[in-house]
Amino acid sequence: GHYGRGCVVFAMATVADTSSGGPRRNRPGCSAADFNAFDPVPPQSRDGVVAAQELAQQQLRLNSHSAEQAIATPAGINEAAWELEQLRGFVSGLNALAVALNEVCTPASCPVMRATDEWMFLCAAHNPPRECSAVDYQLHTLDAAAATLTSQQFFPSRVTVEKDSVRHFSQTARRIYRNFAHAYFHHRDVYSRFENETHLCARFVAFVKKYELMNDSMLIIPQEPQGSTA
Repeated sequence: GHYGRGCVVFAMATVADTSSGGPRRNRPGCSAADFNAFDPVPPQSRDGVVAAQELAQQQLRLNSHSAEQAIATPAGINEAAWELEQLRGFVSGLNALAVALNEVCTPASCPVMRATDEWMFLCAAHNPPRECSAVDYQLHTLDAAAATLTSQQFFPSRVTVEKDSVRHFSQTARRIYRNFAHAYFHHRDVYSRFENETHLCARFVAFVKKYELMNDSMLIIPQEPQGSTA
């Protein structure tokens, strides 16, 4: 689904409450500190079609300041299915970055999509690909990534992933990384505030390195310890 122009929101999985046998929900009026503050459930107790998604959300809550622990594949989860859920999570997170850039990244300020000043990208949402403002390029990229990662043709199962469909992971990762790069090189203040709060790019870089989805030469944003991007 979408929330506003170009904002892709993936449905959140309902987390099973193994202690009570019922679903765990955020109750109306709960505080921000209590939101999603569920007791962790062991990976081996997870099953069903959304087990990987539930565990990805749980690991992020428990390890928000440790990229390596947040992205590590839990025991018993198909690695390709885990990569799929991680990429879906990054697309959702990049929508929040797009919202943060809303006031500073406009067709007037950024008429074409650039990473560094030397690199300009053509938007593949058009046929043939052509120049596009940075804000439109980013939204088109997120829409295309969401369509790919939720495609029943490529990913009919959330438990396993066909070998032929794994090829979409690297292509999707390369394209959405450009959103990070544009923000870093052209809107550094916004990027730094966002990254200090979310550590989204740090997790993404750790993820694509661990699962070999991008070469180091493609990762052009200087990496710093988490929490020191200001």
